[in-house]
Amino acid sequence: MEKWMKSILPSVIGRNTVPSAPGVASEFAGRISRTFGDVGRHWLDTLPDTIARCAQRWDLTLEAPFEDLSFQYVIRARRADASPVVLKLGVPRDELVGEVRALLAYAGRGVVPLVAWDHALGALLLERVDPGFQLADLAKVDDFAATRIGAAAVNMLVSHGVKPETRSGGATTFGLVEREWAQAFDGYRRLATRCSGPLPADVVLDAERRFDRLLASGAIGDQIMLHGDLHHHNILRSSIEEDPWIVIDPKGVVGEPACEIASFLRNPGSVLSGDNDHCKTMHRRIEVIASITDLDPLRIRDWGMAGAVISAIWCIEDGATDTDPAVWRLPVNCARWLAPLRF
Repeated sequence: MEKWMKSILPSVIGRNTVPSAPGVASEFAGRISRTFGDVGRHWLDTLPDTIARCAQRWDLTLEAPFEDLSFQYVIRARRADASPVVLKLGVPRDELVGEVRALLAYAGRGVVPLVAWDHALGALLLERVDPGFQLADLAKVDDFAATRIGAAAVNMLVSHGVKPETRSGGATTFGLVEREWAQAFDGYRRLATRCSGPLPADVVLDAERRFDRLLASGAIGDQIMLHGDLHHHNILRSSIEEDPWIVIDPKGVVGEPACEIASFLRNPGSVLSGDNDHCKTMHRRIEVIASITDLDPLRIRDWGMAGAVISAIWCIEDGATDTDPAVWRLPVNCARWLAPLRF
């Protein structure tokens, strides 16, 4: 896989293509194979053809792929009129459908506009925020300012108040936070029963209890469509100071507004890892976010704590084990920093 990923489709990619960094291709391919099995391997095998079909269908000139790929192959491109776009491809699944529905619901209001999409190909064509200065870069020098911007993004998304559509029988067209997180806790409990799960048992138990209390005390009528993964790397702007901040990569899940902050609190990892007073930072972040969004700081804290443990569980599901704890150590530490906070 690495060979074609480094020189992908030279016949349709423009001259300015920058090859993928060494090792990225094999890591990406391995993650897709572990997560999706035979379906993922088939998707990888057919990816060059899929990219070529998208380029032809939407008359694209392909440029450099993005680095640090997670579960989608993302590449820069230009349309026939030279406007910059992003081609995003993933294994066709409910999550991609949720992203499309979220993008259509937000309709470009503070969220990157969707230009076109093809469900069968698992392809999204999006406007490009160029060059894409991340809020994570600001957090490295001024976490307080970055937190205020993040809170404003949450406020903007929540203010849309998009209510989930329902199918016959009352099922929502979007995924449910409570269902996905409950499944993660259940799955980890089965793992721990079989072979002593690697996460600290007291932290997992505390997180699950808080999660259960949040569900029991929440109001169904307050649930709206959420971004579902709103953090510093998903809030971008161009380098021009007057340009607005734009949100990318919405997951389109349903939950209460306070849950939207969970991912933000445990990011960016590089900033938190170099912090000297983690509890103080978490407390300040929640106070700032609560003051701007008018959300309950205690519910922000508990959603953040439970979400951090869920993130650690998902890291383990993606292939991490107790012999390589680095990938889940930070979210577990975030849970510990959040747990004792009082407001």
